[in-house]
Amino acid sequence: MNALFAIDKELAGLPAAERKSKRLQLEKDKLEAYFAWLQDVMPKVLPKSKLGKAVQYSLAHQEELQAFLEDGNAALSNNICERAIRNFTIGRKNWLFSDSPKGAKASAAECRHPAASRKARCVPAME
Repeated sequence: MNALFAIDKELAGLPAAERKSKRLQLEKDKLEAYFAWLQDVMPKVLPKSKLGKAVQYSLAHQEELQAFLEDGNAALSNNICERAIRNFTIGRKNWLFSDSPKGAKASAAECRHPAASRKARCVPAME
């Protein structure tokens, strides 16, 4: 998997069509080898172990995990999205315990504040 990330990093500056072409040329074989290895290792691991569950998940979602090959605009991982919503998801859990309606309103106002939205690369719902 690290090899895929290394290749994709080198392709980052290319136009989408060219990135798709290069991905198919450079990454497809590595990804197919990974899924072949998963098929080989599956009978050798305990199905309820963490490794067994990871193997089953990868094989069950093989088509989705290969979708980035067909779209030069698609990212190999969703880390950018995960980081963008991290503060909100952490805050969401904390906001369950707002002590007062006024505190809850202040938290909600922070969520829709344009600067916070820009930081999260979102379009604000309300200005």
